[in-house]
Amino acid sequence: PDCDILLALSDKQLVIWYYPGIVWCDVDLIPYSIAKIDTHNIGNNAKIISIEGTLVTIRKKNGDEEIINFSPLPLAMYDAIRDGKWNKALRLCNICNDESLWGSLTGLAIDNGQIEVALQGLTSLEEPDKILFLRSIQDLPLQPQRDAELCLYRKNIKGAENILLQNDLIYRAIELNMRLFKWKRALEIAIDYRTHIDTVIAFRNRYLEKLRKNESIDLFIKYKNEVDINWNVIEEKCRQERDKEYQMAGIKISGIRGDERVNEHLSFLQNDTKSIRTRNTGRKELEALLGIMQKNEDDRGRGFNNAGSQQTPVYSEVESNNNDSDNLNDANVVNID
Repeated sequence: PDCDILLALSDKQLVIWYYPGIVWCDVDLIPYSIAKIDTHNIGNNAKIISIEGTLVTIRKKNGDEEIINFSPLPLAMYDAIRDGKWNKALRLCNICNDESLWGSLTGLAIDNGQIEVALQGLTSLEEPDKILFLRSIQDLPLQPQRDAELCLYRKNIKGAENILLQNDLIYRAIELNMRLFKWKRALEIAIDYRTHIDTVIAFRNRYLEKLRKNESIDLFIKYKNEVDINWNVIEEKCRQERDKEYQMAGIKISGIRGDERVNEHLSFLQNDTKSIRTRNTGRKELEALLGIMQKNEDDRGRGFNNAGSQQTPVYSEVESNNNDSDNLNDANVVNID
């Protein structure tokens, strides 16, 4: 087939990887993109000798040949994507409701920056943590920011940083490294571009205070006494960076909930009470995405006696940037937008 599909014989099964490139995208999605066909009647030491369309010709150990047919749906999905018809590929997955198709489409969508399609795929695969992370990407005003976050999703940290630096988003590159606790690299960028040195040192100090540890990085020791830390100044600088990003995107601040949006952007500057509130809100969002309803005495029996009276989960907007489960992030230490 004229598409990226990998086939192999393993353990008396024909294993089909509908999108092998998903290993570079998200290893968690690999099981979702595999189809298996039982070939116990073929025996051991069989070989695949040709593939024509969906027909796989296999030569047995005794020299006999057998033809096995696999689903043509992945080929149809690839044809739609090749023509740029992502909605058509999405409709195909919705109609077939096949897990391997959803997994492959999701991987392809993430690799091609199709966040809306990827969100629908992850919803079908019931991956709430990844859904929250991609939804947070949608709120970013600039395309380079979204590209960098998708690169980070694929665990390509250096690539994400390069995207931000090449597009003159220095503050976001610094912030990215702080989110990942790459403190030395964050300060190196700040020094190289002569900006936000106080921001990095301030967050590093707060981080060490929470852990009750002393500074051990020579670069921070060198600059610690040379920089004055003023949180009001730092907040204002971060706010100006945010305003600059929306101005570059042509988006009016008043059109995105005004002060509430500012608070969301600066949520990582808040105290522990704010961080706890943010984490609780994120948990409610996860519960809503999973369809989990909080039960209490007042709600007992509600929705079971009368199906029409069941409550629909309310989807509240995420107040913080939620990274995927593999990303190193701790809201108690640094909670960065």
